This record gives sequence, C-alpha cells and structure tokens, in this order.
Amino acid sequence: MSTDPGPFLIRAAAPDDFGRFADIERRADCIYLSLPGFETYNDLPDKPAEAYRSLPPGRRLFVAEADGGLSGFIYSVPLGRFAQIEQISVVPEAQRHGIGQALIGAIDAAARLDGHAGLTLATFRDVPWNGPWYARLGFGVMERAEMSPKIRQMAKTDGASPWSRLGTRVVMVRYFPP
Repeated sequence: MSTDPGPFLIRAAAPDDFGRFADIERRADCIYLSLPGFETYNDLPDKPAEAYRSLPPGRRLFVAEADGGLSGFIYSVPLGRFAQIEQISVVPEAQRHGIGQALIGAIDAAARLDGHAGLTLATFRDVPWNGPWYARLGFGVMERAEMSPKIRQMAKTDGASPWSRLGTRVVMVRYFPP
C-alpha cells in the first residue's frame, strides 16, 4: 500500500535533474518484477544522464517534485506530426496519487503548444498500469495503417529492444482535436 506523497509540483526538468532519472526509473520499474516473465526486467542498463542532454531539438522533459525530492519524470521527443512519450516513471511510494496523469498533462500541453497532432507511445498492451491505464487517459491502439513511416520505424526499433520480448507491445495514440 502506498502512502500519500503530499502535494506535488510539475515543472520543466533542469539539467541537474537528469542524474536522478536512472534511480527513479529503476525504482519505478520494480513493479514489473512481480509479473511472470519480467524477473530480469531491472537488469537492463541505466540510461546515463548525458543521454537526456543530447535528446533531439523539440524534446520536452518534466519532473514531479514531492516531499522535497523528485518523485517522477516524463520526456517526449518529436516524431513526425506527434510528440512521442519515450518514458514516464514515478517512484513506488508516489504511485496512484495522480502524478503520472499530471506528468502526461504537462507533456500534452507542451505538445499542443508545439503544434503536434497528438501524443504517441509504445507500451505493454496487457500490463494493468500500462495499456489499460493509458486507455483510461484517452489513448487508443494505433493501427498499422495509421502509422507514418517514422512511427513504424520507432515501433520496429522498440520491438527489437531487450525488454520487448516480455510482453505484447503496442503503439498508442491520443489525437488532439483540430
């Protein structure tokens, strides 16, 4: 059972935050270890802080602060007409308190300001805190016919990652109204 992280603040990430992202992601991903087939999920290498500094132009990074520290982060990169959510992580003690939804709200607002057609992401279809959670937030599975060549390439690359073997991966989209 999680405890209330108290009030939280969503803000743009600063370069000084990047060094904490690997720990946040590793702690957040512990939730997968309870699923069959995911026993080695946390054995993947951490993304170095430098990787966040070298993201492409148009990238967006936001953090959630609670209890005097960072409790989560999200980042997106432009992918054709869309903003692609590459990662969202919330530490276990802060999960189920609206932080993830607030982080997606920040990316959503930024993507709209940037003129994107919507948000995309790749996730596990059947893991309850993945596909079904995104569906509750208005995302739907993007059919292959809807995918641009850039999104197809991303999905192909994503499918080649070491953890894609752990479950059914899908590309999801939330379109913005015209």
